[in-house]
Amino acid sequence: MIEIKGLTKKYGSFYALNDLNLTLNEGTVFGFVGANGAGKSTTFSILATLLQPTAGDAFINGKSVKTEPHEVRKQIGYMPDFFGVYDQLKADEYLDFYGASYGIPEPKRAELIPQLLELVNLTHKRYEYVGGEYEILEKNADSWAGASPDFQASEYYVGVEVRNTSGVIGSYGIIFGLIEDWSGFYTFEIDPEGYYTIWKYSENGGWKNLYVKYSPVINKSTELNRLMVKRVGASIEVYANGNLLTSITDKTYTGMGYVGLIVSSFDQVNVEVRFDNFYVDPLVCGLTTDSSPYSIQLHTSRNYGLGSFKHPEHEKKYTRR
Repeated sequence: MIEIKGLTKKYGSFYALNDLNLTLNEGTVFGFVGANGAGKSTTFSILATLLQPTAGDAFINGKSVKTEPHEVRKQIGYMPDFFGVYDQLKADEYLDFYGASYGIPEPKRAELIPQLLELVNLTHKRYEYVGGEYEILEKNADSWAGASPDFQASEYYVGVEVRNTSGVIGSYGIIFGLIEDWSGFYTFEIDPEGYYTIWKYSENGGWKNLYVKYSPVINKSTELNRLMVKRVGASIEVYANGNLLTSITDKTYTGMGYVGLIVSSFDQVNVEVRFDNFYVDPLVCGLTTDSSPYSIQLHTSRNYGLGSFKHPEHEKKYTRR
C-alpha cells in the first residue's frame, strides 16, 4: 500500500510538487500521467528514496520514505526512463553489487547469480562487461594478442575507444595493414604512462619502431582514450582524443589490409584491456567471407562498419628490444 500525504518539493520559490495526496491499495496498477514539469519524476524519485521532500511524507506499506528509507528500499523496485550502468563491472559483479545493496548475504548471492543468468538465458555473458565492450586479456609476459574483422581496406579511418582496466603496464591500440596470415602489419599503440608508438612488423624483418613519443593528450592509467588511424596512400596519421599526434610516410605500405585490435604485454602479465565502439570508415574497401577466431560481427551501412569482437585465442611471442 502507498500513502502520499501533503507531498511537496520546492527549489527556491519554484514548486516542482505541491501538496500531493494519494492512496494506492495493494494490487493496484496505476498510471501517472501529466504534462512535462507536472511533478511525475519528482514524485517517483521521492517514493524511491532518491530525493527528500520539502514537506509532507509518503509511506510504503507503512514505512516512511523520509525516516525509514532503508526499509522502503527492501520493498520496492524502481526502473526510471533513463538509468546509468556501472560499465566497469562484469555481469556477475553487477548482480553481486546490487544483491549486496539489498542485504542479500554473500553465500546466497553466489547461489542466486548463476540461477538468474540462466533464467534470462545470459549465462554466456556472466564474465562480460555490462557496457557491451570487448576485452582482451593478455595473460602471459612478452606476448601479444590481436583481433581483426573479415574486412579489408586500403585507405580508411579506423577508430576505437580503449581502456586499460587492469592498470598493468602494457600497450594497446589498433592493428592496420594486416596481412591475412598475420605475417605483416602495422600497429598504433599507447600505454598507461602517456606514450604512443607506431610499429611495423614483418615475419622476415621482425618488429621495427617507426615512431615513439610522449603526449599530454593521452589519458593515463585506466582512463578512457579514443584512438584513430587515418591511412591515405603512403601517409599514416594517428590521433588520440581528437588530436593529431603525428603523421609519417611509408612508401612500402601498399594495397589492401585488415584492421583490428592489439594488446601487448611486454614483461608484464594479466594486461586486461577493454575496447568499445570499433569502427571502420573506408575510402577504398573490400569484404571477404573468411571465418576466423579473430572475426567480428560486421554490419555495413553507407561504407561504415561497426561490430562486436569475439574473444580471440590468437597469441604470439615477440621480441621488440
